[in-house]
Amino acid sequence: MSKKILITGAAGYIGGALAQRFYSRGDTVRGLVRLPEQVAQLEHLGMQAVLGTLDETPKLEQHAAWADVIINAADYEDAVAVSSFLHCLKGSGKSFVQLSGSSVASVVSDELDPHIFTEDSVCPRPGKAHLHAINQQCIAAAADDIRSIVIVPGLIYGPAALKQAGFFAAWAAWAKECGFVPYLGKAENSWSNVHLDDLVDLFVLAIENAAPGSLFFAENGEATLFSMAQQLQAQLKLPLPAQALPLQTFIDKWGESTTATIFGGNSRISALRARTQLHWAPRHTIETSP
Repeated sequence: MSKKILITGAAGYIGGALAQRFYSRGDTVRGLVRLPEQVAQLEHLGMQAVLGTLDETPKLEQHAAWADVIINAADYEDAVAVSSFLHCLKGSGKSFVQLSGSSVASVVSDELDPHIFTEDSVCPRPGKAHLHAINQQCIAAAADDIRSIVIVPGLIYGPAALKQAGFFAAWAAWAKECGFVPYLGKAENSWSNVHLDDLVDLFVLAIENAAPGSLFFAENGEATLFSMAQQLQAQLKLPLPAQALPLQTFIDKWGESTTATIFGGNSRISALRARTQLHWAPRHTIETSP
């Protein structure tokens, strides 16, 4: 049976992939986008589009009332928007799926940290406590008759039809500017990762089968920042080998949070729950995918 699905960030890297998948399945997709050209882009593909932002609470509530399923794939750290959705969905029994990020389960170190997090073992460092609180708020909303689901991927890679974005696209663009792939320190720190197509598969399975108040990690392997730098170097065919740059260079380019969390941190997670409860079977690995 087809569904009416509202997707925030529907012209983005992840939201766009979700929009296309659900539209191709025969669902009615309505996307919230920020720019007029993005409205035209979605409408050209046959989807409905709404021009707006997460700050426009009445607009969010209006379109959430229309939808059977709401997927928040825009700014997952926007606590106000999440609260607005959960407030207007209270008592509706509708599905609300929150895209999050595995930085909530991260350890700052440029060396390999041994801890692998499960959904039940997250103890966020102070800089990520707000993200953990948002995830917990979504889970708790199941008590208000909302079919709330949180999906927490590691680093996401893989091509997208609507928009090439995300961490790897930005890292590659910087590497092209430098003529080599920059990394930080020893780069022995490791991040779990997941292909965009596999992540979208998990969203589909979760919407079909997940229990209210569920949280799922999404990963299919992990890689150190050094090995990812080497692989990116080979893909881009840059003239110079990957090399370390000073900490301040990374902070100037990426800011303190991304520098510490990704380039200088570990986020090693296990997606056993998604595999066992939802029978999720990711197909791609970062070593074999472009």
